[in-house]
Amino acid sequence: MILFNKSFARYMLPSFLTQSVFGLNQMVMLILGGLSAVHILNIKYAYLATFPMGIMLLSSFIFTPMAGDFLNKYGNRKTFFMGILCNAAGALLFGLALFLQNFGLLLVASIGFGINQAFAGYLRFSTADDTSCCKKISALAMTVGGGTIAALLTPLFIIMTKDLTLPQIYLGTFIALSVVNMIFSIIPLFMQDNKLYNQHADTVQDVQWSELFTRKNFLPAAISGLASNGIMQFMVIITPIAMIGCGMNQIDASWVIQSHVIAMLIPSFISGILIGKIGKNIALLFGLIIMMVSCVLFYYGFHTGHLLSLQIATSLLGLGWGITYIASGSLLMNCYCPCDKTGVQSINEMVISSGSALMVLSSGSIYYLWGVTGIIITALSLLVLAFIVNVKEFYMDKRYPSVVYLKRF
Repeated sequence: MILFNKSFARYMLPSFLTQSVFGLNQMVMLILGGLSAVHILNIKYAYLATFPMGIMLLSSFIFTPMAGDFLNKYGNRKTFFMGILCNAAGALLFGLALFLQNFGLLLVASIGFGINQAFAGYLRFSTADDTSCCKKISALAMTVGGGTIAALLTPLFIIMTKDLTLPQIYLGTFIALSVVNMIFSIIPLFMQDNKLYNQHADTVQDVQWSELFTRKNFLPAAISGLASNGIMQFMVIITPIAMIGCGMNQIDASWVIQSHVIAMLIPSFISGILIGKIGKNIALLFGLIIMMVSCVLFYYGFHTGHLLSLQIATSLLGLGWGITYIASGSLLMNCYCPCDKTGVQSINEMVISSGSALMVLSSGSIYYLWGVTGIIITALSLLVLAFIVNVKEFYMDKRYPSVVYLKRF
C-alpha cells in the first residue's frame, strides 16, 4: 500500500498537506460564506446568502483552463504555491468586506477563493499521474484524504477565531485564514514537479467538447463528479443557514459540518482497495445510493429539528461523496493520454465547477421559496440522473468492452 511505502514521505506527504490547506479554505467558506453574507445583508435579501459560495465556484469554472495552462508551463510547485497565495489575498479581502459591511466587496473577495479552487482541482490528478499504474488510484485517494486535517481543525479554528474582532463577527477568522495560507504556502515548494506534464508540454493537443463526450467513461465520470461535488456543496452551504433557522447555533452547524467532512474523507484511505475489489462503476453506483439515503435523512432531520439525524445525514452524504468523487476521478483517468490529459481534466473540472456554481447560486432561492422540500427534490433529481447514466454506461461497457467512442446523441 502507498500509505506504508517509502515514497509516501518523499512524494505523497507534500501533496497530502497541500490538500489540507486547500480543504481548510473550502471548509471555512462552506461554513461561514453564507453566514457572513447573512450578517451583512438585510433579512429581506437573505436569499442572496449563498452567492459568495456561488461566485467562488463560478470563478473556479472561469479560471480552471488558465490554471491548467499554468500547470503545464510551470509545474506543480509554482502552480499550487500560487493557488494558496490567491486564497490568502481572497481571505484578507473577505475580512475587509466584513469590516466595511460591503456585500459587493464580499463577492469580489470570493473570486480569490475560486481561483484557489481552480488550482486545487488539478492536485489529485497531478499527484496520481506521476505515480506507477498500480498506485494511481491510491495516490488520488490519499491526496483527497489530505482534507481530513481540515475537517478536524476547521470547527476549532472557527470557534477560536470568530470572536477575536468583536463586534465584527467572523472578521478574525478570515484574517487568521489569510495568515495561515501565507505561512503554509511553502508546502507545495517541497513537492516533486510532475515530469509528465513538462515532458508533453510541447505536444499538448486541444480537446474538443463534442469529441470528448463520446469517449467511453467520460460522461459518467463527469456527471458523477458533478452530482457528488455539486450536491455536497448544495446541501452543505444551506445546512448552517437552515439549522440556525431551526433554532440551532453556529457551534452546532460547525460540528455537523465536521461530521460530514470526516465521513467524506475517511474513505479516501480505503477507496483504492475498495475500487480495486468491486470496480469503478459499481463503486460509483454504491456511492450515489448512499447519497440518496442521506437526502431522505436530511428531510427528516430538518422537519423534526433533530440534531443527531442531521449529523447522520451529513455523515452519509460525506461517505457517499468520498466514494463517488474518488471513483469518478479514477474513471476519468481512463479517458485521456499524456498529450491531452490537461485538456480532459480541465473540461471535467469546468463541468463540475459550473454545475456546482449553478446549484449553489440557486440554493438560497430554492430554500426561501420552497424550503427544505425543494432542496431535497433538486438533489435527488440529479442523483437519479447520475445513477441512470452510470447504469447505462456499465451495461454498454459490458456489452462493448473494446469500444473507445460511443454514439450517445
